[in-house]
Amino acid sequence: MKSTSRSIALIGLVFLLAGALPASAWTWPIVGQGREYQCHWKFLDGPHKGLNGNARLLYKSLDGNDYLRRGDVLNTYDDGGTREERITVTKPVSCGPRCTKFEYTVNRPEPAIQCQNFRAEIVEIPRPFGGTIELSRLTFDGCSNYVYQTCSRPNR
Repeated sequence: MKSTSRSIALIGLVFLLAGALPASAWTWPIVGQGREYQCHWKFLDGPHKGLNGNARLLYKSLDGNDYLRRGDVLNTYDDGGTREERITVTKPVSCGPRCTKFEYTVNRPEPAIQCQNFRAEIVEIPRPFGGTIELSRLTFDGCSNYVYQTCSRPNR
């Protein structure tokens, strides 16, 4: 009987500790108003090859579990144009400390855009006069529309 009581107590302790752990082992894009990423994009191939520009990217929502999340993203371009789209981020795989690789889909009617090598990571960048700044960085690569995009924002 003592063994069973200890096992139950141990299981309870494991669940208690699990509740104290972070909600996700993966690095996900940062969501919320005022948390925009500054981005630079470029067409690597296709009919718009070489075309490039800047944009701001805001994840308005990103809900789900630790394997698949869906949400809304707002893109604001240099010319003031905007585009809000539904996205799916799924299949997380570690690509290093504080770095996660995903499959990223922009859920358009046709054609949807898929990025097979979307990465979200937290990096530390040295400051010119000492110390570091922590950035949240996104990289969109291997995309079906031939766009390569990098985005960053302070990680706070």
